[in-house]
Amino acid sequence: MERTLELMRHDGPGALTLAESAVKKARRQDEPRPLAQALRIRAMAQGSTGNITAALDDFEAALALARRADDTRLVSQCLHGKAVALKHQGAYTTAITTLDEAILLARSVGNERGLRLSLISLAACHGSLSNYGEALNCLTEARELTQEAFIDEQGQLLGNIAMVYFESGQLDEALRYFEEAVSTDALTPHASYHCHTLISYSQALRAAGQQERAVRAAEDALKLAYQQHNQALEAAALVALGEALVHAAHAEKTLQAAHRLAQKLGLPEPLLSATKALGMFYVTQNKAALGIPWLQQALVQAEASERLFLQSEVHQALSAAYEQQGELALALTHYQQFHALYAQLHQESAQHRMQSQLARKEAERARQETEQLRQQVLEDPLTQLYNRRFLNQFLEREIARSRRNALPLSVILIDIDNFKQVNDQHSHRIGDQVLLAFATLLRLSSRQSDVLVRPSGDEFILIAPETTLPDAQTLAERLRRVVAEHPWETLAPGLALTASIGVVDLLHNDSEDLLDRADQRLYQAKRSGKNQVAA
Repeated sequence: MERTLELMRHDGPGALTLAESAVKKARRQDEPRPLAQALRIRAMAQGSTGNITAALDDFEAALALARRADDTRLVSQCLHGKAVALKHQGAYTTAITTLDEAILLARSVGNERGLRLSLISLAACHGSLSNYGEALNCLTEARELTQEAFIDEQGQLLGNIAMVYFESGQLDEALRYFEEAVSTDALTPHASYHCHTLISYSQALRAAGQQERAVRAAEDALKLAYQQHNQALEAAALVALGEALVHAAHAEKTLQAAHRLAQKLGLPEPLLSATKALGMFYVTQNKAALGIPWLQQALVQAEASERLFLQSEVHQALSAAYEQQGELALALTHYQQFHALYAQLHQESAQHRMQSQLARKEAERARQETEQLRQQVLEDPLTQLYNRRFLNQFLEREIARSRRNALPLSVILIDIDNFKQVNDQHSHRIGDQVLLAFATLLRLSSRQSDVLVRPSGDEFILIAPETTLPDAQTLAERLRRVVAEHPWETLAPGLALTASIGVVDLLHNDSEDLLDRADQRLYQAKRSGKNQVAA
């Protein structure tokens, strides 16, 4: 793991290769904690290469396993990683709620480093939503914890402080912190942190009229993004470079390349930045007719992201564009909206400081209520396994994840042989005890990464992520043998049970086809004499 984390600082693809190997090894251990840790590291490696969707998938899987292992520290770490991925996808409010839980857990176990990193990320989310007072509160607490921190964390903290000052209009303070952050980052091999800082530094230098230094900072950021093979950072660096370039043709070409890449990635943050930058570029070139459509797109994206700072920038640019066109009524409308947003930014910052403690308590209460509701809606009350409603949702997501990442996926359908006779001969009470014992056997005999479902009656489904058909057959045979050898007579004199099992893997079918094929294999096992596995 240490080697993977070290590689992540400067070689994202190399780190991802090591992380893939670690996940395979952890699956063989059949323990939730090692697999959760391996998936978390793979998620971080995915993020370091810019594959945010895959990173979020892995963080979700790691989080579920960490909760199952009852490892509070690891749960907090997984929540932090998930929140960072959500932020990159533009889901700032959800990221804040997730980070609130991560911080609560980090405090409870005394994980100072986890607390520090979560506070820095929480500040970044609040800054993105223009909650500058709350962002600075988080960064102030984080800085008190960072005196003995790793040098790359100090650089990350300083860069975030600088960005808050920059977006709140305090340019001199922003430049002072950016320069300290860049100097600190130069001492660490963590390329991603350094790249982020240089991109923001370039924007601040451009705002200060230091074009040449802004270009150099953006070019340095772009080199680091290329070295990391991180396309999300590459798109952001291209935007910063395009904004800083003086030569119009070069700037336009660079910004268009940034927009194409951001569109391909489908990530809201770089796409919004590139769209806004292109619109503003055309306005500065006195080509308002070209710039207005880009700015209108950017406004829609900014409103969807709830980022008031960016909305205000776009309204200001649209005001200038319509003034160029001689459409003074529209110019005035957008200027008024810009002015209203500017005032709202400062007002909401003060309000948020007063409401933050109450909001955190409310978020924690809502999270607990949501978890209780989730259990009621998605779990079978008798066996505590997941139910059909969960199956339909989970299998669809797992199929999509497997296809997206070219991973195997297997499904095992299990049916108790002659279960009706149990109810008829021994009573429904004994039948319920059999179902509960059967579910417990499956849970104890399956792997921690497997997901068990009781969709109805005496039928059970095991979903085996990242598992090939031969491995699934081996698992199914083990389950069959465990059922056949269990002393069922302890529940009722003379009771003996077996199970028939159908096994399939993912081809090019949707969830319905996958379950239909599993059902066909199960029928084959029944027709061939029961108490056997058909694949």
